[in-house]
Parts: sequence; C-alpha cells; structure tokens
Amino acid sequence: MRDEQTMMDLIIRFAEGNGMIRGAYLIGSRANKKAPRDRYQDYDIVYVVTNVRSFVEDKTWISFFGNLAIKEEPDNLDSLAGREVKHADYYMFLLLFEDGNRMDIKICHQSIVEAEIAEDDLVVKLLDKDGCLASIPSESSDRQFWVQAPSEGEFILACNDFWWCLQNVGKGIARQEFTYAIDMLETIVRPWLFQVLGWQVGSEHQFTVSIGKAGKFLPHFISATKWQLVLATYPRANQEDMWQSVAILMDLFSQEAQSVAASFGWTYKMTDELAIRNYLLNLKMK
Repeated sequence: MRDEQTMMDLIIRFAEGNGMIRGAYLIGSRANKKAPRDRYQDYDIVYVVTNVRSFVEDKTWISFFGNLAIKEEPDNLDSLAGREVKHADYYMFLLLFEDGNRMDIKICHQSIVEAEIAEDDLVVKLLDKDGCLASIPSESSDRQFWVQAPSEGEFILACNDFWWCLQNVGKGIARQEFTYAIDMLETIVRPWLFQVLGWQVGSEHQFTVSIGKAGKFLPHFISATKWQLVLATYPRANQEDMWQSVAILMDLFSQEAQSVAASFGWTYKMTDELAIRNYLLNLKMK
C-alpha cells in the first residue's frame, strides 16, 4: 500500500497539472488532527473545477492515481434510479485501488465552493490557484462533530424510548424472531445507548469532544472495562446470548443515564426501567 506522502503528492500533482482544476482541499478524518491515524483512512478530496462534466464524460484521469479495483459513482446511481442530481455543480467518485488505498473525490464547480466550505469545519487547503479557497481557515476543527449538551426534554426522550423499544426486542427474542430482534436493537435501542454514553463523556470534557460514528472513539474516553461491556451488548442470534446481551445493555444504559441525570441535576425515571425489566423477565421465564 502506498504511504500517505506518496498519495498526497499524487493528489496535489494532479491538481497542479490540470488547468480546469483551480483548487484542492482535504476533508474527512485525514483533515482532523484528533482522529486516530492509520493506513486505512480514506483520502477525501475536493477538486474545485471550471467544468464538472468534463471529468464525468472522460474518466481516464482516474488511472493517474493507480490501478483501480472498484469504483462507485453515487450521483450516476441516483440518476439511474430516477432521482434528481446536479451534475453541473458536483460529482462524486468513490475509488478503491488495487493496493488498498481508498479515495473519495468530489469534483465541485467553483461557483458553489464557498457554500460547500461553509458546511464543513474539517477542511485543509492543499492548492489554491486563484484565491478561490480564501475562506478556508488556517486550522481545521472537528467542532461540528462535538457531542452537544442535551436539554432535559431530549434526555427524557432518550430514556423513555430506550426502555419502551426494548419490549419489541424482548418479544422478538421470545418468538425466536432473531433478525427482527436484532434489527430493533441495532436501529433504535443501541443509538440511545451511544447517545447517553456520549452525553456522559461530553459532560466530563466540557462538550468539546467527539465520540465518532457509532461510538468508535469511545475507547479513548472510557475505561477498558466499560468498553468491554459495550462490546458485550452485541449478541449472536440465539436466545441465550441475546438475553445476556440485553441484560448487560440495560445495566450499562441505566448506569450512564443516571450519571448524566446527576450531572445536570435532573431526575431519572426509574419506574420506566423497572417496568421493562419486569416485563422482559416475564418473557424470558415463559
């Protein structure tokens, strides 16, 4: 796999040698100094151009970056599916090369670049031929991804929906409808667990940190023991394992939610928790 310096040199050299490219900048995890660094990170690149269609109609330029293994063109797929797209404004290329390097290249028309930059704080300028990227700050920031302090209403919603939706998980396990139970667990219940974990971590760091998508940065902020508990909430598709995972999930959520409530001076509604714990226990015993 080619190293970061080799790839960045290619990215800048391509922009320098193409007259239609007026600027280039980096976004995503490689633009975030706080993000863990490894060779699997994507290269999320935006090329600011005078003509988007030329890059779409003739794609031979992709070979400049290496031997392509597979690509996806989301805008083309949307168009094929009958969805409205604006090919004159921007076009995405998702590229995986044979050496394992992944590039997400956005071809962006210069007329909309200011609006694009305004939506993202994680931006690092790579090349600016005309001053079109003057609004990019000198330092990138992950501020837009920081955990936000909840209102009391948001906290109440999280707790109530977590416990309420566990009844559906329980019924799925009891019926041995494991795909349904797992879907409810992963799409509705688990996001609330990550929400309260994020609030707890945020309260400990003045809400100036991000726990990452699906809580992937949580190991940097919580104990190894607690992280192992989080992992233990991911079950295999059988009754015994799922009941055990749900039990760990409930204990972990209860602990974190009560900590969040205490840090804000709110009341945690224990009656909801006790009602669902009793309901699930009855399901399990039948």
